[in-house]
Amino acid sequence: MSYEWEDALQDQYMSELYSSIEDELREELYDEHREQAIEEFIFERMQSYYRINPSLAVNAIKFLKKSKDTLDTDPTISLIYSAISIEVLIKSVLLKPIIYGMVHNEYAAEMISSSLLKQTGVDRFKELVFNVIDENVDLGCSIRDYQRKGSDVTLWKERDQIQTKRNSIMHAAVDCSHADAQNALDITGEFVRIILAVVQNFELDLASNGMVTDYVHPDQQSLF
Repeated sequence: MSYEWEDALQDQYMSELYSSIEDELREELYDEHREQAIEEFIFERMQSYYRINPSLAVNAIKFLKKSKDTLDTDPTISLIYSAISIEVLIKSVLLKPIIYGMVHNEYAAEMISSSLLKQTGVDRFKELVFNVIDENVDLGCSIRDYQRKGSDVTLWKERDQIQTKRNSIMHAAVDCSHADAQNALDITGEFVRIILAVVQNFELDLASNGMVTDYVHPDQQSLF
């Protein structure tokens, strides 16, 4: 009887152990699939937002072209156009879609993402910007550390420097040099290339006028 009782206890113990392991595995699998489901949900929401709002990059690209057009005739104005283009690109093409994608309720998503554009500056949201770029573009390093070829500071720091120069122009009537304006234009172009790569990761593209499309003819692909 003693053997049978011990055997029964052992069977019960093993049954409870297997059940516990099974529950843990189930929970891990649930968490794994839940994370995957959330990622897929955000991907689909962002992709949908780009499709519903295909002109979200148009104004930024217009100002980029204005920056190029005024570079030689008025470098100061050219730099202002570049600064505006960068900020609108980050807000409209990166921040607004990702906020929209993260909010489940359709009405709340539009309201929250739209109110975002009314905020001054994007520095308070830079971690969100960094994350969406790092998730969608392989730069060889984080955008936090990314530097343009020939630059000794990060691209984000260069963006800060453009904004500082823009503020000096707007608030202290300080002119900028042709070299400063050219540098700002080059920095803007780098942001466009990175943001274009983000959009392409959502199986979409940007035409030369900034419109989001499913396919861009090779003759129309260059934004530069």
